[in-house]
Amino acid sequence: MNRRSALLLLLLACAQLPRVPGSEHSDLVFERYTPLSSNAELARRVLTPLTVRRGEEAMATNKTALREQFRDYRLPTATAAE
Repeated sequence: MNRRSALLLLLLACAQLPRVPGSEHSDLVFERYTPLSSNAELARRVLTPLTVRRGEEAMATNKTALREQFRDYRLPTATAAE
C-alpha cells in the first residue's frame, strides 16, 4: 500500500457519517450516574496511587472529605443519536 492510499484510508476512517433526520433525541435528562463518576473514583483512576494515598491522609488529618459533584437532574440535557 502506498502512502497516498494510506492517507486516503485514514481520512475516510475519520469522516463523519451523514445524520438521518429524526434519529436525534433532544431534551434528554440523565437521572442516574454511575458510581464510576464519583470524585473519589475519578481521583483513583487519574492520580497515582501514592498521590491518592497522600490526599486521603491529608483529608483524614483535616477531617474533610471529597465532595461529590453537584447534580441538578433538571439541568443536564444532551442530544443523542440512535
